[in-house]
Amino acid sequence: MAVKATKAEKKVVYDSKLCQLLNEYPQILIVAADNVGSTQLQNIRKGLRGDSVVLMGKNTMMKRSVRLHADKTGNNAFLNLLPLLQGNVGLIFTKGDLKEVSEEVAKYKVGAPARVGLVAPIDVVVQPGNTGLDPSQTSFFQDPSKFAAAVATSPVAGETGGAPAAVAVEEEAAEESDGDMGFDLFG
Repeated sequence: MAVKATKAEKKVVYDSKLCQLLNEYPQILIVAADNVGSTQLQNIRKGLRGDSVVLMGKNTMMKRSVRLHADKTGNNAFLNLLPLLQGNVGLIFTKGDLKEVSEEVAKYKVGAPARVGLVAPIDVVVQPGNTGLDPSQTSFFQDPSKFAAAVATSPVAGETGGAPAAVAVEEEAAEESDGDMGFDLFG
């Protein structure tokens, strides 16, 4: 049976791999990896095989390795990477054209379903219309988790299209009148 490597040994291996890639490849593309599945990541790696290498890791380990490599080589240009290593990011090392690599990665971009707690990357608009609900049944609009569950249900009877899109504008506080919300009582 193979002996498992300790955490310290894994960190040393990761550090040496990152330093080798920093020496070998002249260009680095930093990519956001939020909501990227393992199959999608594997497809990206297959598509980039040959002239590029994808490296993921913990930000603190990446920052530590970059700092140590910059000190060891005296190349302070690597330190420009440090502020960019925030959030769920990965590094793509390449010898090819960055635009071509970026386009190759974009080929594997897929839509992701809405989930509770996520912010939509684009504004989503709900067209005004009949919800098919009695006003006493709309309390789920106030609770995001209940709203997400309700939107995921089947369309209202008589509708031929899919479920209407939901409005999600990031942190925009606006006062709405009854008329704006479709409850124009006297108009």
